[in-house]
Amino acid sequence: MARAALDMTAEALSRKAGLSPEDVAGLERGGAEGAASAKLRATFEGAGVAFLDGDGVRFDPRQAAALTVPLEEMNSYNDE
Repeated sequence: MARAALDMTAEALSRKAGLSPEDVAGLERGGAEGAASAKLRATFEGAGVAFLDGDGVRFDPRQAAALTVPLEEMNSYNDE
């Protein structure tokens, strides 16, 4: 659900989170917790996804925009 909010493919998410596509698929199926889960959550939160109490997420484009580096400030140090 969080990945859908970002309109991101599983492959793109795995690259951004530094995980294998298999790890992402396993976590989406409710697989293992731990370091991979924490990386995935941090990636989502960094992109503007807020996790709600219980089951659910919300996308806050203002939060995502605040994390975006303006084009004129882009350089080799902040290029993702």
